[in-house]
Amino acid sequence: THITNTSPNFTVSKLDVTAPTSADTWLLGQARTIIWSRAADADPAVQVKLDYSPDNGTTWLPIVASTGNTGSYDWTIPAADDSYVSAGNSNPGQGQSRVRLSFVSDPSASDTSNTFTVSKLKLTAPRSTDTWLVGQTRAVVWQTSATPDIQVKLEYSATGNFSDAAVIVASAGNTGRYDW
Repeated sequence: THITNTSPNFTVSKLDVTAPTSADTWLLGQARTIIWSRAADADPAVQVKLDYSPDNGTTWLPIVASTGNTGSYDWTIPAADDSYVSAGNSNPGQGQSRVRLSFVSDPSASDTSNTFTVSKLKLTAPRSTDTWLVGQTRAVVWQTSATPDIQVKLEYSATGNFSDAAVIVASAGNTGRYDW
């Protein structure tokens, strides 16, 4: 005698966050693409949710409550919200940020990225309205959440697209100011 029992229909699927990676440093205000692997036959109309943690999963902030399971999502990290900066240490490669991806219909089916860094780096001088004269010493000024022992590289572009980039300084301390 054989006894047979059949389970109700269920779905086997896959979610695997592949970007960001632990080598990534993303900046506040930057547009970045979150990428994930999904089952080859996955329906892109199935909705997924993306969340962000600045502190290795202790706190979660919503990125998007519902978007199609397409394998990628373009996210602009809020520029004016320092709560998105990696907790503890926002130096490149040392952050504790994570992205979590889950199905809207079943949040327990999820994947979380490796830790990566979100840092603040904002140029405050020169401004677009400034005119600097050749031969004048002026201060290049920035705000950052990274520590002063991190080195920065400053470049200048006459066209603005950096196809003509000229190095101002290849390596300087992250003091928030460089006289040029």
